[in-house]
Amino acid sequence: MDPQNPHEQASARPHDAPESGSGEFESPAPIGMDGAGGVPAEAASEVPGAPSEAVTDRPRPTQTRSAVDLSLEAEIEAALGSLSVEDLLDSSPKRVPLHRTTGGRQMRSGRVMQVRDGDVLVEFGPKRQGVCPVAQFETPPEPGTEMEFMVERLDPFENVLILSRPGAVTRAEWGTLDIGQVVEARCVGVNRGGLEMEVAHHRAFMPAAHIDIRHIEDTSTLIGEKFPCMIIELKKERGRMVLSRRKVLERERDEKRKELLNSLKPGQRVTATIVSVQPYGAFADLGGIDGLIPIGQLAYEHIKHPSEVVNPGDVVELKVLRVEKAGKNSKVTLSRKGLMIDPVVTALESISAGSTVQG
Repeated sequence: MDPQNPHEQASARPHDAPESGSGEFESPAPIGMDGAGGVPAEAASEVPGAPSEAVTDRPRPTQTRSAVDLSLEAEIEAALGSLSVEDLLDSSPKRVPLHRTTGGRQMRSGRVMQVRDGDVLVEFGPKRQGVCPVAQFETPPEPGTEMEFMVERLDPFENVLILSRPGAVTRAEWGTLDIGQVVEARCVGVNRGGLEMEVAHHRAFMPAAHIDIRHIEDTSTLIGEKFPCMIIELKKERGRMVLSRRKVLERERDEKRKELLNSLKPGQRVTATIVSVQPYGAFADLGGIDGLIPIGQLAYEHIKHPSEVVNPGDVVELKVLRVEKAGKNSKVTLSRKGLMIDPVVTALESISAGSTVQG
């Protein structure tokens, strides 16, 4: 290359340059180029044959960048070892197809591999495993069972996912708390709007409407008690956390509701608790679903109001008359008098043809 020809110098490719560097620039010509061939005016003294002090007085961009690139490539090769970039990406936790729930937490369907030392080992694929405490299961799952798990975090030391069962109560740690998580909380006080709670040594609030499915007259009876709650609002920067016990109870109730609807049959005898009395009848809690006892099914005698025979809190024996399955609008009709002796039948047993009776 002719050191006196700036056009030839500017068009030289970076990989054609000697390792010692010749001062060529790889980037587009910046402001300050001379009008002849696009070479910086001050770079004229850096071409081969120029005085050595001119070369040492100015930085050599191409030479410095090439040295950094070579050093970076060497570090990457040393870090990867025998792995390729594709292998590294394939084993990265970011490639795990996790689906976010409405609470912002991650769920994944995995296969149970084995139960060992109080943990359930789960496999999500050939390169991703997780562990879930066996205490979160009613009974230890069988290997090969497909189940849904909530991803709590990634253990960087073991490179496994720490899992929990949806709805299971997890150990509360401030750094891992998230909306939708179910944690154990302790009631430490009562105020006009609800309950003062404590989670992971942080104060939280539970609105009165979220304490229970049904109204509680005296909420002070809950002070000192621990119970599972769902986080429905969380602002860590402000230390604000709002809990709901009702959400947890509703979810448990929904699960029991499905089981009950599948097991209830017309004519079946059940035990229930009266929870509400209305002019047209009474509602009884079967342990997951409320059934209606029409006013005509409360007693054989004529009554003007259901409160004449039942009141909230009464535990009664009932007969299932009808079960209508229609999702959340499913209805169960019950009868109290269906298990009572008909007074007409009793009276007829003491009456015979030709008898004289008063009535």
